[in-house]
Amino acid sequence: MNRFKATVARLKQESEQRKILSAVNNEWVVKRLAELGLSRQDLIRDLMLDKSSLSLYLRGNRKMNKSTKAAFFYYFAFKESVKSDIG
Repeated sequence: MNRFKATVARLKQESEQRKILSAVNNEWVVKRLAELGLSRQDLIRDLMLDKSSLSLYLRGNRKMNKSTKAAFFYYFAFKESVKSDIG
């Protein structure tokens, strides 16, 4: 029974992660940049992206894979937590 509960819990967590990541797109990233007062240059530096790749993502000309979406999501979550701690 514990094994079943663990499996159900894992599936629920994966479902939540998919929902969160499905919301991450170029418009979401641009919106979060503005909300947190960050620049494209901050993303380039902090996530070690090259300028052309970031530009393609933000214009919607390059599809984001799960890893890229997760990187953006957790980057902004971290920046938001730091901002709330400071301010």
